Amino acid sequence: MLPQLPDNREIPRIVHLFPERTSEPVAPPPEVVAMEQRLREARHFLKFMLPGVPIVVFVMSFVFGYVVVGVHTAPLDDGVNVPLDPAQPLLGAFLLALATGIFCSFIYWGFVRITTPQAPQ
Repeated sequence: MLPQLPDNREIPRIVHLFPERTSEPVAPPPEVVAMEQRLREARHFLKFMLPGVPIVVFVMSFVFGYVVVGVHTAPLDDGVNVPLDPAQPLLGAFLLALATGIFCSFIYWGFVRITTPQAPQ
């Protein structure tokens, strides 16, 4: 004959496999709800702003290329050989990098402003 096994409820367990569940869901604290809302807003902000970075850089490269290099050159059909100053493309690249950096820093500071908890007024 087989020995009788004790009831499972009587055996103490380190890890509770089936924790007691309450019938009512526990509402998260207001701080957690506010943080989740801020993160949702920050995610929306980034989804809207980050795709604009390559578009802005692409457009600015043509604008700076036209302003810095294209305005001072003669048309090709004139047959006039106009020397190109090597500082002009460097200036255009510097302006493009500066404008891109400023745009990215605005995105960063907008993200920080959204995710920082606001003091109650």
